[in-house]
This record gives sequence, structure tokens and C-alpha cells, in this order.
Amino acid sequence: LFMHFNSLEAIVVGWYLKIGLSILGFYLLAKRVHYCDINIAIFCGFLYGLIPSFPPMDIAFGSLPLLLYFLVDFYNKPKSIYYIIFFLYPISICVDETL
Repeated sequence: LFMHFNSLEAIVVGWYLKIGLSILGFYLLAKRVHYCDINIAIFCGFLYGLIPSFPPMDIAFGSLPLLLYFLVDFYNKPKSIYYIIFFLYPISICVDETL
């Protein structure tokens, strides 16, 4: 993001991406687990996305609920695509941090 935008624009775009990823992760978890209302899960995902973090790590921090969804889904029904996701997730954190 910092390669394509000015510093302030990159921070804001990363912040919005973090909020979107966290809302998506909480939404998918709520649909998968069936323990809470969808609206409450979306609101909790929004609040999780508002937690401040180091700007280059925003996307990695916001995608943690999505990774938890993949772990729950892998536990219930293992697929080979999840091995690829779990292998590439730490690499995406390193790439996100260096950019």
C-alpha cells in the first residue's frame, strides 16, 4: 500500500481494509458457529477493526478472525486448500511488513 499511495492515504486504505477483513472474518465465524446473532458479530468485527495497530501490520491483524474461521472449518472438514492457506499466511505477514 505504501508503494502505491502517499503515507496518509496508505494508512487510511490499510485501516479500511483491516476493518473490512475483520468484519468478514467475524461474519463467517458467526455463520459457521451459530452461537450469536449476525448483527452482533458484524458489530464486534467492526469494533475489532477499530483496534489501533502498527499501520504496516493492519491487514495481518485484521485477517486473524478470517484465519480462525479457516481453522474451525479445517477442524470440521479438512481440505487440501487449507494447507496452502496456513502455509502462505505467515509469508503474507512478512510481505505486508516489508512493504
